[in-house]
Amino acid sequence: MYKYAHEWPEIFAELVDAAQVRGLVPFLTEFGGVQDAELIRDYINLHYRQIESLLLNSTIWNYDLYNTKEGKDNCNLENFSLLGPGRSPRNRDVVARPYPMRSSAKPTLLFFDITSKYATVVLEGKVVDALTIIYVPFDYHYAPEFKVWATSSEIEWDKPNQILYWCPDKNQKINQMVIAKEQSDEINIKKLPKDVPNVLEKMTSIKTFY
Repeated sequence: MYKYAHEWPEIFAELVDAAQVRGLVPFLTEFGGVQDAELIRDYINLHYRQIESLLLNSTIWNYDLYNTKEGKDNCNLENFSLLGPGRSPRNRDVVARPYPMRSSAKPTLLFFDITSKYATVVLEGKVVDALTIIYVPFDYHYAPEFKVWATSSEIEWDKPNQILYWCPDKNQKINQMVIAKEQSDEINIKKLPKDVPNVLEKMTSIKTFY
């Protein structure tokens, strides 16, 4: 894992560049790992760190309703399924992460730390007349409550569907939202990535959702 953590950022960046220079949309398909491997959680999480840092489209492999102890995924004795024998969930919390399902400006940064539960979404440029829709895996990471800081206070929480509806500020060139399971009203800047834009002073809106 130490080697992967140091090599993957450069490798993934090269893969993305190779797609873009050909006029293609980078799409990471069928990634995952053997579910009974010792470091499987770290391995999947490292995949998602590349996906988020490069804003990739992706589909994890796989979600097998018929995984069994003997036959595993019933294909070459693979055992990648997020559902194990008897449809028991395996490491689904690593896969369930906050992300923008729809953005009303260009997304330039997406980050989630599975340990601290800090997440941030950064949008830059012109804001269109449409809501930004952000999936928040409340049941996995944020119950019973979480805080949201943003550059705009127009935020609604749809708990049954675990979705935040956000209207970013049209007067801002950079809009940002931070989501965290935090007791304090202050953002712990140390838990955010180093390349996050310096707009924290503009994030005056703080809301708590249940």
